Amino acid sequence: MNSSSSGHAYYTSAVAISAISSIIPLFSLILVLSSYWARGKLGDWMTRSTILIVLGSLSIAGYGATSAYNFHQIDIDGDETQSVVWNIIFFTVGQYCYVRFSFERASDIVRRTSKKAHAMCVVFVMALPVLQLAQIVSQTMRTALAYLGPSFINTFTQLFFISTLVIGFFCVVFDSVLLYCFILFLRYQDGIVNPKLNIIAHYGIAACCMAFLVMVIFLGAGLAERKVSFLLDSLICLGTSILICILGIMKYKLFNTRVVSTIIMSAEEGDSMKETNSTKRNKPPLSRPNSTCQ
Repeated sequence: MNSSSSGHAYYTSAVAISAISSIIPLFSLILVLSSYWARGKLGDWMTRSTILIVLGSLSIAGYGATSAYNFHQIDIDGDETQSVVWNIIFFTVGQYCYVRFSFERASDIVRRTSKKAHAMCVVFVMALPVLQLAQIVSQTMRTALAYLGPSFINTFTQLFFISTLVIGFFCVVFDSVLLYCFILFLRYQDGIVNPKLNIIAHYGIAACCMAFLVMVIFLGAGLAERKVSFLLDSLICLGTSILICILGIMKYKLFNTRVVSTIIMSAEEGDSMKETNSTKRNKPPLSRPNSTCQ
């Protein structure tokens, strides 16, 4: 009886954490879009970086919601539901948005630090969708063919596990490269301060650290017993939600920095025009030559 109550407490906690995780990414979504709306530029939000943040936020929110539903069904029926397919789809889309956005923002910093590292990151970003497709297909087939027996389930479970490990390994390498480049950039700026690159580096370090923490929790979930692993899975939902929020705040800061820079440049141009006009007004008129014609 105590074991059953303990298991129910684990599942209830997992449901609550996952449900909260489905709400947190909406903060990132609202923050980014409100920055456009506040300046009357809501129609200009269709940039690639903004689309990645919006799509990533919605995907991670869906990941948290489907996780909460799945944990709830496991608590009731003792088995996973077909929502795990949508769960992995939401997760992979959110993961790709994170990787793609992080690389696009950090591309200049990585290129300045190491051209080889930049080329390696380009290859990883291009190869990631293929690896994720294997992950989605294996999870889908594992769920769809469950009625055929454990042999089919084990085959696709192993494929899913291998593809997840491969993606996890390359994500660790990718985040390590970004973290290394961010730290070097902040350490050796040669007196040249670029506000945008500083924002990218600082928030990039925070995002990489959160990504590493999610990886550690993922490894712990694979080694823990069933009910504890579900609780750790919900913490993965929470970690990815915070991660996408960090990127959303980065995007918001970059947007505001661009607006401030535009205002300053406009003010400087206005001052220079005033100085030019003032100079023209104060310039003494040319003296007319005396006319010799009577």
